[in-house]
Amino acid sequence: MATAGISNKGLAARFHVDRSTVSRWRHDHNLPDRALVEQIDTALGIGGHLVRAWQVQTTGSVLADWRKSEPELDRAARVIEMLSPNYVPGLLQCRVYVEHVLRECVYPGDDDDIRREVTRKSGRYPTLRATSNALVVAVFPVVGLLGVPTHVRVVQVHHLVKAIDDGRLIVHLLPENTMATTVAPLTIYHLADGGTAAIGDGVSGMLDYSTPGKLPLMVERMKRALGWALPPDQSRTLMEGMIH
Repeated sequence: MATAGISNKGLAARFHVDRSTVSRWRHDHNLPDRALVEQIDTALGIGGHLVRAWQVQTTGSVLADWRKSEPELDRAARVIEMLSPNYVPGLLQCRVYVEHVLRECVYPGDDDDIRREVTRKSGRYPTLRATSNALVVAVFPVVGLLGVPTHVRVVQVHHLVKAIDDGRLIVHLLPENTMATTVAPLTIYHLADGGTAAIGDGVSGMLDYSTPGKLPLMVERMKRALGWALPPDQSRTLMEGMIH
């Protein structure tokens, strides 16, 4: 465990432990608990780097278990990048769009189940705005709008344009016949504490790609998709043309 060049004696004195304990930390023979790591990180003023290193060493992921949920990640984010291969990303779906997608995908539930899921999904973006107010960058194919009924498309486009005008959403549309670089939705969270997390939306639930081996690959996939997508002004013009 790296400790910013502070001597074993200095750390031992500062945090009331034996020098032999600090030596074991440094050689990764033993690790302090998370609470103490957070204290050391704060005392050294290294912006969460030590906490993230501890998290990777203990679990293989930069994310603590309690953060592996959409609400927790939304609250912890300053920027959220979303890449969807088929639809408007879930965070940005309005009520009629959510219901259309659920019914098209034959959601396993009755009408009450669908209504609850519509309320949950469509309420996520307003909750985000009320908490972290993170900037959202969304990349998705134009067919995500063209492939739905006209009345659904109109409401969804108005929903997106309003969010763009509020200044906290940037949309990049992928032209037709352009690959999205992923077969399932991918979200990159740039966290307020300086960390980065990558989450996939799999059939069985949330997939954590926030490991040292996978995270750079996911970030690169997002960058490639952004490179292939239309710039924001062209994307907006294209969206507005769908409803006029």
